[in-house]
Amino acid sequence: CLKGTREGVLWDIEAWEADEMNESVYWLKGVAGCGKSTIAQTFAERSAAKGKLGASFFCSRDYPDRRDLHLIFLTLACDLAYRSSDFKTALVPIIRANPNVQDDSLPVQLGKLLVRPFKQTGLSATIVVDALDECEDKEPVSEFLSALAVHVNNMPTVRFFITGRPEDHIRSGFKLSSLRTKVLPLHDVNSATVDSDIKSFVAFRLDEIATRRRQSISGQWPSDRDIAVILKKTSGLFIIASVILRFIDSSVASPQKLLKLIVDPPESTIYEGRSGIDVVYHQILSAIFEHANDDDAVFFDQLHLVVGSIVLALEPLPRASLAEILEMTPQDIWTILIHLHSVLIVPESESEPIRILHKSFADFITDKERCPDARHFIDAPHHHSALGIYCLKLMNTRLIENICGVPQYAMNNDVEDLPARRVLCIAAPLSYTCLSWAKHLQLSSQAGGNTSSVLTLVNNFFTRHLLSWLEVLSIEEHLHTAIYSLHNNPDQDLLDLIDDCERFVLRSFDGIKQSAMHTYHSALSWTPTSSPIRLLYERELMTKTKLVNAVGPTWDACIRIIPLAVGVSVEAVVFSPSGALIAAHGEYCMKVFDAMTGVNRATFIVQASICSVAFSLDDGFLVSGLFGGTINVWDVQTGTIFRTFEWNSSAYSVAFSYCGTMLASGGSDKTVQIWNILSGGCHCVFHGHIGVVTDVSIGFSLDLTFTAFLLSDSTVQTWNAHTRHHESIIIDDLSVFHIALSPNGSQLASLSPYHMKLWDLKSGGC
Repeated sequence: CLKGTREGVLWDIEAWEADEMNESVYWLKGVAGCGKSTIAQTFAERSAAKGKLGASFFCSRDYPDRRDLHLIFLTLACDLAYRSSDFKTALVPIIRANPNVQDDSLPVQLGKLLVRPFKQTGLSATIVVDALDECEDKEPVSEFLSALAVHVNNMPTVRFFITGRPEDHIRSGFKLSSLRTKVLPLHDVNSATVDSDIKSFVAFRLDEIATRRRQSISGQWPSDRDIAVILKKTSGLFIIASVILRFIDSSVASPQKLLKLIVDPPESTIYEGRSGIDVVYHQILSAIFEHANDDDAVFFDQLHLVVGSIVLALEPLPRASLAEILEMTPQDIWTILIHLHSVLIVPESESEPIRILHKSFADFITDKERCPDARHFIDAPHHHSALGIYCLKLMNTRLIENICGVPQYAMNNDVEDLPARRVLCIAAPLSYTCLSWAKHLQLSSQAGGNTSSVLTLVNNFFTRHLLSWLEVLSIEEHLHTAIYSLHNNPDQDLLDLIDDCERFVLRSFDGIKQSAMHTYHSALSWTPTSSPIRLLYERELMTKTKLVNAVGPTWDACIRIIPLAVGVSVEAVVFSPSGALIAAHGEYCMKVFDAMTGVNRATFIVQASICSVAFSLDDGFLVSGLFGGTINVWDVQTGTIFRTFEWNSSAYSVAFSYCGTMLASGGSDKTVQIWNILSGGCHCVFHGHIGVVTDVSIGFSLDLTFTAFLLSDSTVQTWNAHTRHHESIIIDDLSVFHIALSPNGSQLASLSPYHMKLWDLKSGGC
């Protein structure tokens, strides 16, 4: 922050840091462009000057290693070790004992890398994590905050300062009961204070520009009116002031002329009611291209192609890579972008990525209502289609068999110089296209389907380069991308071929993942003889082994074989409600797998035999009922126990309510218990069953009024949770093994191997 600005906010943060009795976590939240990251940087510098800063992590969606959640705790631990020799002494043995700790779940990482060293050393420290919303996190509750909630109370001497936009998954994370947090919404800071800070910032930067570029400025500049107009345009957002000042300092024209364009434009009714940032972006783009001929279709086509590719690329690309993908030269791209430095960060080096100055520019230029000028508007589906086409062209040109020249039967891990070969032989442009082509085509399908040129390129890719693509993904350690790419491909004309490709990858996933060359050897050898993939690529079979009567003509019903650890036996499996996850449990272990790829997502170890398992409706929690009476509610995202309930009998069946706040369990003591997951208490117990309850299927009505459960004597009992009244329905069919209750509690379905029956709960009849 500029000296003298944001002092009120910084004082509040520093006061929190100084008082050990305050909350362990401070969340500075606010909308995009309000200055959160600048404040975080200034606070980190001040904390470091006092000797309090332990580590910092500044998230950014533009950098793969700064948007990866699984690198945060490892980076923080390394930063702490660099600053403290005591912490380093405690950390090194942990790293040596856990060389692949980055592959652990976030709570496990946090426990090993931070909690244990802090407990051992007794150190005090402040940890800064900026722009948490810029990390890739698809969970409904922030994975980072969920992990922090598990362990924060085990680190009483550590303070966490976190900034981020108030997005749903982050707000949900800060609502976790164990995460005591002080919250400061930046938009609640007094507007007069914010305006004063922005005014100081604008005046300082304009004075700096005037001093540095005095030869191109005449007279008294800037005027008080100029500063006042800029301040009004910022609408309290520092990012708008920053964009305006970068534009004034650009090479488009003299600072005086550019400032005049900002402060003296004729107002257009098109922009009434729009935010200040939209008006500013429109003015800047209009000024930059005011001398361009509106009829120069070639210029604007190239402008749209380059800017659209930068804005919509799935990760920032260097100028050299972008040029190769778009079939241009780096100099062509430099010429197009030379005047766009006020909204883009364009390094002089061809090998450094081009980045958007602020996400608000991408939001503006891809929204036709906010950016109605056709010269500037980027049609996202259209440009995704163009990027998909360029990706396919590059892959169809560059992909070859054994692209890195590795030994024919080598495992990837056995090729010591494979990383160097990857950089040299695959390089950034081809790597990007292999990982991103399908996503671009998927996003382009929103425009109404793919053109014949796209279909031709896709057909060429699948019939000539599929195996080489899988080889590259194996070397890049992104083979799972192939499954998502094939599964989500919208091309209906090649549906049979794409389905066959997906079966091929799923069946040979583990072998190809470990050895890229396995694609051409055993993977193809074990493919059915009439498979389209086998027929297309049989000429590329490298193995000298001849299989006799080992492979049939078509695929069997098995899609994927998921290997388990040695000695692990599976007794039952269950799909999550969304179908995205599979839970398999044995005697003392549960594993959760990605249903599409078969990749192990989590492993849970328990201390007693498991007799029942169920997912919550949102896939977020998994409950396990154990012999002996313990019921554990697991957080699937973090791999930790969220809640434990104890009862005096084995839990033969468990089920979540629709809303996920209640849990039912039934067991061997002739009772069914209803548990409140949020409070951790027992809501009620249902008694009155005849005989031991050895087989219970449980259902909830949507409003939790009715609960139904199936007894081993083929009786269904329904309970009204409000009146505690129960009714019995005699099904008289010992083959019934499952029941389901309608959301309104009026009907019940019973399922047996031969039929399903619907029951009216009011009359008790079928």
